[in-house]
Amino acid sequence: LDATKTAAAHVAWAAFLSERDDFRPQVLGAYERAAHHTKHDAEFLLRWGKALAAMGRHEQALEKYASAIRATAADGSDVFECFERVDESLQAMGIPESQVERIQNCVDSIDDHRARLAWAQVLLKLERVAASAGQVEKVIAAQPRDTRAWLHWGRVLRTLGAREDAMAKFENAIELDPSNADGYICSLESIRESKDANAAIARTQAIVDASASAAAHSLWAGTLSQLGRHEAALKQFEAAFRIVPTQVAMEGWAIAGWAHALQRVG
Repeated sequence: LDATKTAAAHVAWAAFLSERDDFRPQVLGAYERAAHHTKHDAEFLLRWGKALAAMGRHEQALEKYASAIRATAADGSDVFECFERVDESLQAMGIPESQVERIQNCVDSIDDHRARLAWAQVLLKLERVAASAGQVEKVIAAQPRDTRAWLHWGRVLRTLGAREDAMAKFENAIELDPSNADGYICSLESIRESKDANAAIARTQAIVDASASAAAHSLWAGTLSQLGRHEAALKQFEAAFRIVPTQVAMEGWAIAGWAHALQRVG
């Protein structure tokens, strides 16, 4: 390996060693050597950070994760695993303010809405609710049609106890994308907690009707069924079937849900 200039070989060797506890002392040296031969892309930096974290070197791991986050912003790769690892290392360190600030500065420096939203989710897990809300507001300002941001904003508001406001955010996410399954999942819990469930159901029903989408009617039917409103659910499954007039074209889970609703009403 030392004689070859093949970057992939050095990266593969470092990854191999990092999976074996008996070779752990050699892992960091392998990553250092690999770093001289390969581009420091997000995947490589993430692996390097994970190797450091596995040895308890979380501060150094966070440095690699921050670099990986910047790399994802540059190449458009998936940013969420980076933040899952950030969360783990911050928790392991006892959530020191200086390290939270380091990641916040990293997110601010790249100003990527995917990274900011992922960081908002980490902050909520860390019980930094106000900080999480601040990140989501920035995402919404830049990307007002980002349904994931609206859903997360709703989750933040639920955490703060503002259930009716949270429901409004979930409804907005459904209106932006009526086929968004997560929107209905979030709405389900909010309707259960609502002081006026009938009004909340009526608002979502109006959104679904306006969408004229079979997927929206099916997803909403499943939600109504879980709320115990099986007669209303049947009407939504039937509406979906009218839009997509063959059962073969409908999702298998929708047909199963339809059958379940029919069974519940006898």
